[in-house]
Amino acid sequence: MNEVNGIVLNIVANVFFNLSFGYFYSYFLYCKHPIRSILSFTFFFNVIFAPISLILSDNYALREIVMFALVLSYLKIFYPGNSNGRILYAFFIHLIVVAFTELFLCILVYLITGTMFSFSTRFSVSFSLYVIEAIMLFIEYTLCIRFLARKAFEANRYSLCQVCLLISQSMLLFYAINNIFDIRHHSITVYNFLIFSILVAIYTILLITLIYLNKRRKKNESIELLQKEYKKQIKEYLKLADNENRYRMLRHDLMNYILSLQYDLNVIEREQE
Repeated sequence: MNEVNGIVLNIVANVFFNLSFGYFYSYFLYCKHPIRSILSFTFFFNVIFAPISLILSDNYALREIVMFALVLSYLKIFYPGNSNGRILYAFFIHLIVVAFTELFLCILVYLITGTMFSFSTRFSVSFSLYVIEAIMLFIEYTLCIRFLARKAFEANRYSLCQVCLLISQSMLLFYAINNIFDIRHHSITVYNFLIFSILVAIYTILLITLIYLNKRRKKNESIELLQKEYKKQIKEYLKLADNENRYRMLRHDLMNYILSLQYDLNVIEREQE
């Protein structure tokens, strides 16, 4: 793989990584517009933060400190409904997931190729490795959202599935084009076919899940409408019942008045006799 193609693939991979990071923060933290926040996060990190990271690439410690400060500042500004503790909690989960994933992949690459991945060799990495890392990140972040931020997951399950489906479709399309046009001048191997099959399987599962959630959402909306109508009918019934009680009391008072009047008339007639 030449360096130009490696840089292009690295940029594309970073877009997918930042989409996954934005996906995690937008659904783990309190957020009114998750999809908008994901796109905003991806834009800032690819257009603004990525060049800063490249400028500071020779000084690893300084680069990490600056990037941590930028990420936390961004989260504080663009996710204002969350406490500092909640933001730090999400940030540390993000770091742990990324560290675990990259450590696992470094070990995997070393076992398969015998070479150790480093920052200086990032442009020579196969795009398949980026795909595997992106898939792992999405799975891990989804599990974190599912079990560590259950309320956010339940409230945004449908839109969350839409985002995953869109990203999965983009990855599938890019990977297919990348192999069809043979960007790296490599023939399609069983390994490439396996990765492509995994992407197709993930896309199919997400599509089926989205259809199921859509049907379930429509069913829930119908149930909510029926419940509202039921409550409305109960209120109307209570009004009628209340009116009926009032009518009964009025009728009772009228009967008492009529009987009292009749008694008075009888008394008067007797006195006249």
